[in-house]
Amino acid sequence: MFRWEPISLTALRLKMQPGLAPPEAAVLYAGRLLILQRRVYVGHTPINYGRKTSVTNGMSESGNFLGRIVVGQSLETVLSLTNLTPSWYRSNMEPFVTAAREAPFFFAWRPGSYPREVGYAWLNNDPQPVNQRPNGMMGVELKMSGVV
Repeated sequence: MFRWEPISLTALRLKMQPGLAPPEAAVLYAGRLLILQRRVYVGHTPINYGRKTSVTNGMSESGNFLGRIVVGQSLETVLSLTNLTPSWYRSNMEPFVTAAREAPFFFAWRPGSYPREVGYAWLNNDPQPVNQRPNGMMGVELKMSGVV
């Protein structure tokens, strides 16, 4: 994931230089970046570690394990955002949620510390903000699946 100051462009070119391993890119998007109002704290599973595997186990008639077949694999995570100010949610998060209902997005939970833990993700739910405190602070939960 690359970040730069917002600018208006008519075109964007990506030039990949071969190194020790051949360069590869699966998806390329350029667009606005949503920086969260609060940090992502403990309890969050980075998307590249949120493995979900569907398997079929083979057993013999006597009960011996014969092996397993992996039927499907995916990556999932849940991002719980809390203590968001109502004005920030309405002006920043709501446009993102509206766009993410139909389009995938990139998700990096700590791009400065873990720049390679970026997922190409999509929402599995319709996020619904809730009031958390008497002062109007809001929370929302984003359930997502994706690829790394």
